[in-house]
Amino acid sequence: MKYYIYAKILGTFLPTKSLTINDCKIKKGYPNEHKPYDRPEIPVRDDGMMHHTLSHGVTSFIYYPQKPLGLRTFESDYTLTTTINAYDISRAVESAKSKFEEVVAVLSLNLKTTVRKIGSKRVKRDDENYDFEIVAAYIKHKKSYTRVKLPEPLVNGHNFFPVTPPKGFTNKAKKILDCKDPIFWKALLYIHKNTKLRDSGYFDELMVTLNFVKCIELITKTVITAEKNAKGKNMYMKERMELAGKLLGVSKQKVKYAQEAWDVRNDSDIAHAKGHRSGKFPNFFYNQAAANEFLIKYYNYVITNPALYYMGHGRDWRNLI
Repeated sequence: MKYYIYAKILGTFLPTKSLTINDCKIKKGYPNEHKPYDRPEIPVRDDGMMHHTLSHGVTSFIYYPQKPLGLRTFESDYTLTTTINAYDISRAVESAKSKFEEVVAVLSLNLKTTVRKIGSKRVKRDDENYDFEIVAAYIKHKKSYTRVKLPEPLVNGHNFFPVTPPKGFTNKAKKILDCKDPIFWKALLYIHKNTKLRDSGYFDELMVTLNFVKCIELITKTVITAEKNAKGKNMYMKERMELAGKLLGVSKQKVKYAQEAWDVRNDSDIAHAKGHRSGKFPNFFYNQAAANEFLIKYYNYVITNPALYYMGHGRDWRNLI
């Protein structure tokens, strides 16, 4: 059965008309014959740190009511669509979700490496992300489309005011998507899902810190092994992070953030502790900035290192993780 899966997408750079990436199309507006109107209401916990927005003139927003348990509305003028062949709707949605995750993860990483002019400064934004929510599925009968009831989605989100992507943004994202290195993809999707936790109703400082550290640890071990650095293998993890950071060209400040997060992870075996002391975790944005830079530098490293790079070798990274 062929299913047409629709999602709403939020992001900083979205096309004026449309773009296609990873067999998925991002388009402004909805085709007349497809009007996704599934509006799942997802319960979220509000701890006073959620994003609140006014709707005046805003066409893309996330709304969190200010109450302990509320409902979240995901609105956007843009759709992310793909076509899936599957035996049933659950498998179709799961396949579409995986495709959409790849697209938004790559666009998010691309966004973090894009320099923009804000006022008199040129900056990169480590805290911005793309996000999506699957809202409808259809099957086609001759020239008409029939909506299929969706399983309940799990979604997270941000508040965005999209502008047209800068020159080369989409091509750069497609180039990143071509990377087949399993370590890169494992770290990328780990970081992307971890970042989304910040804006969900289930934010957990311990989980977020451990996830960022795990990504940096994974990249660190891979680089030291690839370089056949016996000295690095005998170092403590913080020293190995510093060595891997030098090999990759990570800034000293980001290495320091990574080491501080490792101290938290390693404090009295906190990874396995049942509780934690409030306020002991490094700043979320510091952890995120460190993980992002390790990942970006690793990507640049891996595409020039034949020993690690799987592009064109006919191997799917999903089967290697």
